[in-house]
Amino acid sequence: MAKYFYFTRHGQTVWNVENKICGATDIALTDLGHQQAAELGERILKEGIKIDEILYSPLMRAADTAKHISEVTGIPAREELRLKEQNFGKYESLNGIDYILPGSGNANFKITFDNYYQTKNASSTISGTLVNKNYINDSDIIYGKKTDNDFDIVVDKSTLNKLFTGEEKIGIQTGYSVQDLIGYKVNCGDLIFTITGITDIGDYSIFTNKKYMIDILYNSLGTDETMVYDAETSDKYLNYKLIDNLIVKKGRLPENDYEVVININKEIDNPLNSKLENKINNKKLTVVGYYEGNNMLVNENMIKYELI
Repeated sequence: MAKYFYFTRHGQTVWNVENKICGATDIALTDLGHQQAAELGERILKEGIKIDEILYSPLMRAADTAKHISEVTGIPAREELRLKEQNFGKYESLNGIDYILPGSGNANFKITFDNYYQTKNASSTISGTLVNKNYINDSDIIYGKKTDNDFDIVVDKSTLNKLFTGEEKIGIQTGYSVQDLIGYKVNCGDLIFTITGITDIGDYSIFTNKKYMIDILYNSLGTDETMVYDAETSDKYLNYKLIDNLIVKKGRLPENDYEVVININKEIDNPLNSKLENKINNKKLTVVGYYEGNNMLVNENMIKYELI
């Protein structure tokens, strides 16, 4: 007989409303949070879900959520110390943090020095830590400017200096200086950006639009075996919203989680509503449409889940 584990998040907390990371800090539920927990208990009863026991962490937001569910359903509940939340240290209680990701926040952009025939094959990599463009002011810019364009980036001088002081010294070989890079196109996978400004803050930073940070980090990591479409190809996932004038030849856009749009030439082997072997969070993706590109198109949540 199959056995199941059900996982639920605690109800809304005060810090959820304030967009702060709770972590190991013991934060209470809001009135809505208490209501959400009770409503979940009602749903469990309505759907006839059989649960033997509820385990909850010692923090009040989890404990109160579990107790509300237990009161409504009659399912016994007990504290489990091993479920205590991860401690995020100094980041707990801070405003403006959307997610904490494992690994590095470092991103790589390819730059090609193709303005002249002699340098058309010269290229290098700009590497730095991603930072929200909103965190710098016009007064921080020493060359160029910061714009509101989604695909314009600002790079710190220390990051660009590596092009001129590294082993390749590609900048010196091509006769370029740091300020000459204003207006240059750089790419991160399929994403193309323009350098419009340079700062001299002294850290290795690349300032981008916040909403594209996840996509940039994902493209910087490259692919692995979980992203292989079949034995003949190594297609990557791409957030469908990043494609201008996207035309779906058949089906629809992958607006929901775990949906995917694939190349139309693969329709015969992968009809609409079929499951691919590709998995995110160990869950197979469902084909909902076809287009003429090579990447597998998913929504922005899927890019985030695959990155994490």
